[in-house]
Amino acid sequence: MTLPNIYFVVFGVLFLLVLAFAISLFYGYMITKRVISDNSRLRDIYEEQREQTIAQQEALNVLRDEKKNSEKALEELKESILNNSQIQMLQQKTGGLKKHITDTAKMNDEELMAWVDQQMDETEMFRKSDLTLKEMSSSLGLTQRRLSQILKSNKEYGRFADYLTAKRLVLVCKLLHEQPDWTIDAICKEAGFSSRRNFQDLFKNKLGVTPSQYRWQHGIGGQTDEVSQS
Repeated sequence: MTLPNIYFVVFGVLFLLVLAFAISLFYGYMITKRVISDNSRLRDIYEEQREQTIAQQEALNVLRDEKKNSEKALEELKESILNNSQIQMLQQKTGGLKKHITDTAKMNDEELMAWVDQQMDETEMFRKSDLTLKEMSSSLGLTQRRLSQILKSNKEYGRFADYLTAKRLVLVCKLLHEQPDWTIDAICKEAGFSSRRNFQDLFKNKLGVTPSQYRWQHGIGGQTDEVSQS
């Protein structure tokens, strides 16, 4: 083999070695780049999941606060409606009154209010969805003006419609506990509410929760057919 041929062979071998080294470097660079890219993507996924976890925790805290507020509103309702100490006191004060008492003209506003409340609890005429002030006053043997006057004099009610709502909501709470198999719609009608949507709005406004949520908070199993809230 001549010297030029030897140089040619050596040059060829060196060229191949350099080419192989360059290819290995390029391959290593691509692998490193891919690893860095994968790590960056994993880091982004981790940050996204971390943000979602924080958001879920914040949402959970909000739900806990809402539950506390609902429980507080429920206690306030119990004090103002279910456990109305003023009405209980007046009922005790006029406990000697009988169903047949008709001489209401001699009663003052407090005594008459207690008597009316007693008659309503016994007759439950408020279950009639279309009960009017005229019909109620006639049943009690009072004038519309006199009945309206004593309702307005009571701080808990004020208006005829507010009084009916209060009596009906008390009955609703009672039925939710005593009739767990009844649907919300059935309880709504039984208590005298003609509009289910209006009933749910009044219930949530007074207690801070829907009837189904009330059942859930008190561990009462039951059916629900509530109108979805927007």
